[in-house]
Amino acid sequence: MAGRACPTRERTTTRRAGGARHGAGKQKLIFWCVFSVVIATWALLPGRVFAQGGSGIWPIQVFGTVQVEPGANVLTMKVKEEEIRFAVSDVRGGDRRISVARFLSDTKSHSPGMHIRGDEAWLDLLLKEKPGKRALRLSGLFYVDTRVFMVDNVSPFKEIPKPPF
Repeated sequence: MAGRACPTRERTTTRRAGGARHGAGKQKLIFWCVFSVVIATWALLPGRVFAQGGSGIWPIQVFGTVQVEPGANVLTMKVKEEEIRFAVSDVRGGDRRISVARFLSDTKSHSPGMHIRGDEAWLDLLLKEKPGKRALRLSGLFYVDTRVFMVDNVSPFKEIPKPPF
């Protein structure tokens, strides 16, 4: 009888070990499936997802003119150590949620509304611009949380684009 007990015990041990290996294989398979779904979802999401509150980085173009007087669409910009007023006529970006109204609501309630950073040549061009003389296009990245606009181009624009409304 002792001989019978040992083979049964060995079979039980072998079955447990085989079952444990099989269970570990299922766990690995489940892990890799979940991991693959997470990676696939992450890869399919757009590169920039903006929160409803307005946080994020917006690649934008701001159209307008340097202006002396305050107004409904006039924004105060801090360029170097000086503050200038800029009448915003249009804002364009890669995200359709970017609009003049949203841009002004995110910036106008602060003083200054935006801190302009970038190459010295672009900043000097903006500071030397005479009020109301010509329309400008400011291109760059706008950091919504800090209201910093990293300008990578300032160029004259022949015609101020009309808002879509």
